[in-house]
Amino acid sequence: MNQKLFWIGLSIVIATATPLAFTQTLNAALPPIPAKELNRLSDYIVVGKVNKIESRKVTTRFGDKLQYSEGIIQHKAIVTVKRLESKKNRSSNGKSKASNLPAPGKTIEVHYWTLDKESPDSPGRPPGAQGQNSLLQEKTMAKFFIRKDAQGKLHLLEPNGWQPLWS
Repeated sequence: MNQKLFWIGLSIVIATATPLAFTQTLNAALPPIPAKELNRLSDYIVVGKVNKIESRKVTTRFGDKLQYSEGIIQHKAIVTVKRLESKKNRSSNGKSKASNLPAPGKTIEVHYWTLDKESPDSPGRPPGAQGQNSLLQEKTMAKFFIRKDAQGKLHLLEPNGWQPLWS
C-alpha cells in the first residue's frame, strides 16, 4: 500500500512540475545573433546617426475599449544614413516605399520594440519575446542590421539589431 501511494504521489508531482518547467523555457530570452548571421539575415546594413526616437505602448482593442498591452513598447528611430555597407536584392511585392530605402544622406525610419521594464511579468507577452536587448538613444552613431517587411517598413533584427560606433 505504501509503495502504491508513493508512485501515485510521484506521478502527481511530475504531472504538475513538468508544465511549469516548460513554461520557463518558453519565456527564456533569445541569445544574441552572431555577427556572421547578422550579416546574412540583414536586407540592409546601415551606418547612421539617430536623430529622433518616437515611442508608444502597444494598444489592444477589447470590445469597444482600447487598452494598453502590458509589457511591449514600439519605437521608431529616425536615422540619417551615413553609409550603406550592404544591400541584398530580395524579391519585393511592389509595396515598398522608395522614400524609406536606405541610401547615404537620406533619412529613414527604423522600427523596433522593447519590453516595458515596469511590467516584466506580463501574461500577454509572446513566449520568448524580448525585442531589442538595449535601447537606442538620440544622437547615437550606430551600425544597424535591418530587415524589410512585406509592406516595405524597415525593422531591426532581434534581439541585437544595432551596434554602437565610437567615432
